[in-house]
Amino acid sequence: ESTFAAVGDVLNYTIVVTNTGNITLSNVSVSDPLTGLNTVVGTLAPLASESIATSYTITQSDIDAGKVDNTASAAVGAVNVSASESVTATQSPALSITKTATESTFAAVGDVLNYTIVVTNTGNVTLNNISVTDPLTGLNTVIGTLA
Repeated sequence: ESTFAAVGDVLNYTIVVTNTGNITLSNVSVSDPLTGLNTVVGTLAPLASESIATSYTITQSDIDAGKVDNTASAAVGAVNVSASESVTATQSPALSITKTATESTFAAVGDVLNYTIVVTNTGNVTLNNISVTDPLTGLNTVIGTLA
């Protein structure tokens, strides 16, 4: 996948380990800490390759970060190689706000109207420092974090 946008999206990776040397390798250790992959390729002849599939499930923190960086490694003896891949998040910040009066009517000067204001994060990114104002009532507040 080249992008992701939602918690629960799955990134599928294929790790290809190739013996670029001129001797057969035995017990090649392959790991991908992000996906939890930790396996051993028994033998790998010169110029031969082994493909290993693994996957990772997206979390909210991945979307908030805007990308997932992933590095896989292969090692045998003193030889240790790695490869990295970065997948970008499609971030869609969005808000909605509703204001509802508790009372449906008023009859006299001095009657008090009570309002409920609901701010909702309708996007896919955690939002911070959201300013909420209502000039009629004098409300001026900040919501620290809205998941």
